[in-house]
Amino acid sequence: ASKHRVGTLCWSSCFCPEEPERRSECTRTQAADSSRYGNVARALGVAGEYWRSESRRPLCELAGFSVARREAKRVSLGPAGGARATAAMLPPCSERELSELLARKEEEWRALQAHRAQMQEKHLEETRGQLQRLQEDFVYNLQVLEERDRELERYDVEFTQARRREEAQQAEVSELKIEVAKLKQALSREARHVAELQHQHERTLQEHHLELERVRSDRKNEIDHQQEQYENLKWKLERKLRELDGEKGPGEAVAGGVQEEEEEVKVVALEGEEEVATSETTVGGRTSGLPL
Repeated sequence: ASKHRVGTLCWSSCFCPEEPERRSECTRTQAADSSRYGNVARALGVAGEYWRSESRRPLCELAGFSVARREAKRVSLGPAGGARATAAMLPPCSERELSELLARKEEEWRALQAHRAQMQEKHLEETRGQLQRLQEDFVYNLQVLEERDRELERYDVEFTQARRREEAQQAEVSELKIEVAKLKQALSREARHVAELQHQHERTLQEHHLELERVRSDRKNEIDHQQEQYENLKWKLERKLRELDGEKGPGEAVAGGVQEEEEEVKVVALEGEEEVATSETTVGGRTSGLPL
């Protein structure tokens, strides 16, 4: 009994060749313990296996440990196999030691459950905080989206109005272009008409100048002819006067006749000059009456 420890058994005494009776007693004790405490050992083995597996797992997975794993292991081994495996794994121990071990494992299990519950509560609080933040973010994003939608609607209205204004301006520009084209055509026609009138004016002016020159030439010829007639008549009168120098009475009558003839010649000359002036005035009036 002094060589026994809690939860373990000294195997040196069982395999000691000097004490065969002690070795047989240990063997019988081990078989009795295996048959008597098979269920307890199996439970402890499962708990230990769970403890070892759960100690290596993250704390976030403690709440979801798999019962199916334990059941599958129990089914695969069976009652007898589980007992034999547990007996092979654990050294023989007394009932008190098994009770203490079971109580300690239960305390560890409760502590594990409490720790798991605490971690779950903490995780739940964190999840609730995340959910609240997500809800706040969702509400904020929803407000932002609503503002964006309102801005987009306003932009759509402004864009539609701007496009309508642009279309109206384009229509006005098209109308102005048409008016400009019409004005250009009218200006071109007016320019052609002015050019035609200018050409016609120049031609008419040239014709009037030619007519004036012709009239002047005709009047000049007529005046020259009348001047020649006047000179001839004067020469004839002078000759008659020289022939009649010796006759006094008849000389006075002849002088009166010569004077009348000279006056007639002067009147004819004046009439010719007036006709020339009238012709020049008429030609000048026609020229000034032409459109520029």
